[in-house]
Amino acid sequence: MATTQANQLRGAQTLYTAATKAEISGEYDKAFKLYVKAAEQFLHLGATAVHAASRTQCKSEAAKCVDRAEKIRKRKKYVAPVAREYLSEREQLFVLQKSSTVNGIVYPVWDGPFPMHPDTSQPKLSAEQTRQSACWAHAGDKYVICSAGSLLSPEDVSQHVISDCSFCASIAVCLAHNSAFRSTLGLSALFPQDQRGLPVPSSGHIHSVRLLFNGAYRRVDVDATLPHGPDRELMCLSTGCRRELWPALLEKAYMKLMGGYEFPGSLSSTDLYTLTGWIPEHIDIASPNFEREKTWRRIYRSFREGRCMITIGTGPEVRYQAIASTTLLPAHSYAVIDVVEDDRGRTLIALDPWQEQVEAAHAGPELGITRLSLDDGNAAISRIFEISWDLMCTVFDGLYVSWDPSLFKHTLEFHGMWKKDTNVDESFPSHFRLTLKLDEYMPNSQMWLLLTRHVVDSKRSGEFIALSLQEEFSKEGIADPSLKGEYTNNTQVLVRVTVPQKTIRLLVSYDGTHDDVGFSVCAFSDHPMSWVREEQSLAYSETVTGKFAARSAGGNLTLPTFMKNPQYHVRIHPDRSTNGTGNRGKKSRLYASLRGDRHIPLNVIAIWSQGQRIADFAHSDIALSSGAYSYGHASIASDLPAGDYTVVVSAFEPRHTGSYSLKLECSTRLEVVSEIPPEGAGMYCKPVRGSWTAETAAGAPQFQHYKANPAYELNVTSQSEVLVRLQLVKADPSISLNVSLYRLSSVQTLGPLVATSGAYSDAVCGVLLQSKALPVGRYAIVPSTFTPGACAAFKMVVHSSTVVESIPNIPSSVNQ
Repeated sequence: MATTQANQLRGAQTLYTAATKAEISGEYDKAFKLYVKAAEQFLHLGATAVHAASRTQCKSEAAKCVDRAEKIRKRKKYVAPVAREYLSEREQLFVLQKSSTVNGIVYPVWDGPFPMHPDTSQPKLSAEQTRQSACWAHAGDKYVICSAGSLLSPEDVSQHVISDCSFCASIAVCLAHNSAFRSTLGLSALFPQDQRGLPVPSSGHIHSVRLLFNGAYRRVDVDATLPHGPDRELMCLSTGCRRELWPALLEKAYMKLMGGYEFPGSLSSTDLYTLTGWIPEHIDIASPNFEREKTWRRIYRSFREGRCMITIGTGPEVRYQAIASTTLLPAHSYAVIDVVEDDRGRTLIALDPWQEQVEAAHAGPELGITRLSLDDGNAAISRIFEISWDLMCTVFDGLYVSWDPSLFKHTLEFHGMWKKDTNVDESFPSHFRLTLKLDEYMPNSQMWLLLTRHVVDSKRSGEFIALSLQEEFSKEGIADPSLKGEYTNNTQVLVRVTVPQKTIRLLVSYDGTHDDVGFSVCAFSDHPMSWVREEQSLAYSETVTGKFAARSAGGNLTLPTFMKNPQYHVRIHPDRSTNGTGNRGKKSRLYASLRGDRHIPLNVIAIWSQGQRIADFAHSDIALSSGAYSYGHASIASDLPAGDYTVVVSAFEPRHTGSYSLKLECSTRLEVVSEIPPEGAGMYCKPVRGSWTAETAAGAPQFQHYKANPAYELNVTSQSEVLVRLQLVKADPSISLNVSLYRLSSVQTLGPLVATSGAYSDAVCGVLLQSKALPVGRYAIVPSTFTPGACAAFKMVVHSSTVVESIPNIPSSVNQ
């Protein structure tokens, strides 16, 4: 330890010396960067040095570095910013240290020095415990910490007056696993221990509990007293006649960490992660995306092999009232202690951890649930019951699976912090980008990614997180938009992915009112992997803000209204760093980031153009796309040549409205030339609706009955520019459209062709006719389909630079 700190001190002093030399030689950017890095290292040493004199010296040296850096900043108008080394050891340690304080108590990292004065303050009792006159007391000689004989069974543990069914169910499934596979899950978290790894009494009556919380294993110290009722019986998690205390001590430590016995509830998979480090997965049974058969196949084999533990939970309202009235509680957790598949079908053996609930339950036969009799012949109702897999999927809302991390050969962690971006709306979520590289890429290999939000106040609410993969730009699948990156108010999100390529870009998101919120990302894989250092910002950036409103929310590109979405003319200037004429062959790195409310699925796309408004385009026209729509954020990074582009921002559906912020970052100079006006901006507008019927669906001119198509009179009283957009009311790719403009003769017949939308097209956005200088006169607008008999409703929007009279339908008999 001392040798490591001495080496780090020499490294910081070397940086300071190099900074001084750079400053003397006039290399101010370099000097500023070195001073800042030296200051960071000195501050890190000042916080971790063992001796007080060393801490004082390091803090003094850090102050000198900061002073020199500030003088350079004042001397030079612009100093290149210094990027934070987010992957450095000191940055990672800083996040973990900042997240050590939970509910006002400091919980040090387990591998750190043992605290001289352990915090053994008591967790606050719950209102129900207080109402029943609970008090703190030692359990007495009739209790033991842990029996050296037979292991506890799941039914030995009972939940009483505390609403911590998720934690009690977690202890129960640990006991089931210990019994079946000779493990010590749960037991191994309590210290001190004997040579077998089992907890033993502490000579000082202080026990340390090792819990995985806020990114690291932490030390939670508790004394040996527990809540007792007036009858001297435990008023907390108990083990009945077995009278073992280790489950109650674990519960006490966890309740202390979570702010007291007035526990609002949790997910058992989250509790098990804290207690054992097993990977939590929350499967929403009530979701339409739940895959019943596939899920059974996943959990059955893994459970039989001891690779996962399972609990199940009801929702706020039990979904099958016939059962709810007799057995199941709403918002309650149940431990799954066995999973069976035999000639009777697929069955879960479950345990209700709450003793009082079972004692009050209906004792008769229950629909679909079979109570198992007790081995000792006791007349009390068993808390263990059988339920079929299919019925469980009907009744319960949540399936909580905890996976053995040894399923994977390699694990990689990152600890970071979400900070509010002062340049965007405070209500927008915060985001952090990470890049992960597989050292050995194997196609179709699996990777699990776990995002954990650090909790510093368990009473805080209204905080949501999301984890999504930002795939490399590909034009495949662009025409089939999908959704990703949904937010959850759980503290953890698990994403299981088939690795798409060697390098994976992640986006972790937070939506809440708080700043400096810590998080951890843990990656699990069978292949070695590492984090890639990537700048959180590029040299040049532009930010624009806007709003999806009724007239500018067009939805995704499968909709005819996509063209209504906000569009921007963006220019990427060539890289002129090599020589005065520029290096036209070199591409620029462009990062596009679109932010909005977390309820709005977003996408950003850039199209090769001259900066004009885009209505229809081919896939080959797409320069980059963020791909699937993601909630609250869309981003993409790509290398693009210098030139002009049209950037389109969109929400998934026209009903998704709200503010947004678009940030474009580039390695070379970037310019948002303008927001491109919507089609027909500044012109008069007249909507027209009609339909092709059996009599009027006459088809294209070559089918000889073209004049039977609907026709609308346009009376131009002064020279005018005219735009006509024709669309189907309901998109149909089998129908191709055209709209044409003809002179109208004095006898109401079609005269010469004046303008047309061009070849018949099946574009989703429809077709556009444009006439820049239409002379005074009377004209006929003729919408048509290519194929005769294509009956459909259509809508036209006629824009004109001058006022035009009403646009009446011309009777087909006159038209002909």
